[in-house]
Amino acid sequence: MENHSYGENVLLMEGLKVTQQSSYPAFILLFLIYIFIMVTNVGLVVLIGLERSLHEPMYLLLCNLSVNDALGATAIVPRILRDIFVADEKRFINYIECVLQAFCVHIYGTSSHNILIIMAFDRYVAICNPLRYASIMTTRMVWSLSACAWGATFFCVSILLGLTLSLSHCRAKIVNPFCDNPSLFKLSCESTAIANIYGLTFTVFVLVSSMGSVLLTYLKIGLLCLKNRSSVLNSKALQTCSTHLSVYVIMVVSGFANIVMHRFPQWSDYRTLVAILFHVVPPALNAVIYGLQIREIRHKILNKFKNKVFEWTKNFNNIPQRYGIQVVDEFSKNSLESQVRPSTSAVIATDPQKDHHKRTVQQRKASWFLVLEVKMENQSYGKNVLLLEGLQVTQESSYPAFILLLIIYIFIMVTNVGLVVLIVTEKSLHQPMYLLFCNLPINDALGATAIVPRLLSDILVADEKRFIHYTECAIQAFCAHIYGTSSHTVLIIMAFDRYVAICNPLRYSSIMTTRMVVILTLSAWGASVILVAVLLGLTIRLSRCRSFVPNPYCDNASLFKLSCEDVTINNIYGLTFSVILLVSSMGSVTLTYLRIAIVCLKSKNKALNSKALQTCGTHLSVYVIMLVSGFSIIILHRFPLLAVERKLAAILFHIFPPAINAVIYGLQTKDIRKKIFDRFHHKVTV
Repeated sequence: MENHSYGENVLLMEGLKVTQQSSYPAFILLFLIYIFIMVTNVGLVVLIGLERSLHEPMYLLLCNLSVNDALGATAIVPRILRDIFVADEKRFINYIECVLQAFCVHIYGTSSHNILIIMAFDRYVAICNPLRYASIMTTRMVWSLSACAWGATFFCVSILLGLTLSLSHCRAKIVNPFCDNPSLFKLSCESTAIANIYGLTFTVFVLVSSMGSVLLTYLKIGLLCLKNRSSVLNSKALQTCSTHLSVYVIMVVSGFANIVMHRFPQWSDYRTLVAILFHVVPPALNAVIYGLQIREIRHKILNKFKNKVFEWTKNFNNIPQRYGIQVVDEFSKNSLESQVRPSTSAVIATDPQKDHHKRTVQQRKASWFLVLEVKMENQSYGKNVLLLEGLQVTQESSYPAFILLLIIYIFIMVTNVGLVVLIVTEKSLHQPMYLLFCNLPINDALGATAIVPRLLSDILVADEKRFIHYTECAIQAFCAHIYGTSSHTVLIIMAFDRYVAICNPLRYSSIMTTRMVVILTLSAWGASVILVAVLLGLTIRLSRCRSFVPNPYCDNASLFKLSCEDVTINNIYGLTFSVILLVSSMGSVTLTYLRIAIVCLKSKNKALNSKALQTCGTHLSVYVIMLVSGFSIIILHRFPLLAVERKLAAILFHIFPPAINAVIYGLQTKDIRKKIFDRFHHKVTV
């Protein structure tokens, strides 16, 4: 396709990959599903439109979901059905048609979140403010919410596609069964950094606003139901909310399945199938779930069905018996690998004149490491000896880098160890808050010690002599992951302490006993050790066929990349581990601070609110610093050209939070600050 001219605005679509034998079954199955989607969703909209008794805010907002589901299926299914019977090399699509399809695809995905947000708001008002429901959820409010949901979607998606359309395209193949934004900007040879940044920001914003609003809504509804003893209200809330929640979970699971599949390039065909299912499964199930679960809609459907059956039975009796009705009980793997890992000469050959100097330096580094890796594989350094990349600095900057890193490490150890010693030696600080806080500086000292001494030793050593024993590498990886995991678990138990102190001050001393402090501490460290031990255990079991660690320090990913075996289990556990950790961490901290904020807003005690703001502000600052440091590494993974910056961010994750956390707590917490000043003043006086 790249070497043939089919016209400037004609593209070649990959389509759905099916064999000739399975093309007809696939067509029939997909066609039946599409008919089912259109009948159920359009039928639901028509039913609500015709039945005046269903002209209520809840059902009118539901119409948006059915319309969106019909749009999502129509955006891709007719095109896929058409392409099934067309030869792979003749699946052409006009560029404008491809853009329109991508626009509809992203409208469907974004509106799925926005519509479920406004439906969650409707349920919140109905259950938490039933007396004001009629005055709040007026016809004007329903129209405003619908307009906001669709308007925000159109605006965000228009910018997304607008940035892509501004790029020129030098390729003509869509490696996807349907057109979407990534498929379009991959046609360009220009820099897509802006499109990537906006796409990531757009996705994060939609997910956070969607999951956050739905989570907060159901938290509030759940609290109200627990306090309320009305079985009728609770039953109705459970019925309507479970329906909405089921639809939301199906949509989120379908979307996240596509994201998860991106971690496994060897499963590209399954990812393609999952992407199609995202446009088929939710639209097929949503109307059924709402039709069967909501009593009013179910009754209307059954009544209409009974009326139709009665009419058919009456007419059937007048038909002669002879007219009676009888009821019968692929791209190849090698080409992919060549695309994933191009040769250095190919990179240099396609190098544009723009930013020539910067690219040349990157190419020389890539060439050097490629030669070094090959050399490492062809030489014998012992079975358990690895070559570590270390920190890449020039010879002129090695000594300044060494001195700077050493000073920072000394500062980290002095501040964190000093803070622990201060809390231990001062009996007035033997309170649950400060005893739990001791876990944080210990973890920070561990995180810095895990990598900084090794980096310091490697800075003054030649690149080809930075050897490390496999056992030492595994220990370093263990400590690095213990630090990252414990950063979350320790801050979770500290958030729990603040929650009890502010929301249950009278029971604080009876809840936060010494035993509870020990249990929370052991839970935080125990969970981290067990999770990381399993993570590293799955990696250590693998045999090794490589000896080069292309990273400044050892971590789990660097270790399992040394193996030539299948690492699918490692990827699945690593992803599950990360998701559980992030969700539990962010979820618990969010819920804790939401509850604290509600208590502070209701309370008129200025002293309580001031103390809550001071202690919670300190904890939240530390948590945000840790999250930003961690997410910066994840974001830089989207830009392979920024590999050096990503490695630097990984080092900073072990340096920046440990250097800042002790300072923040030391200066912001009044009791600790007072003790530090008292000791300093006493030393000066002596």
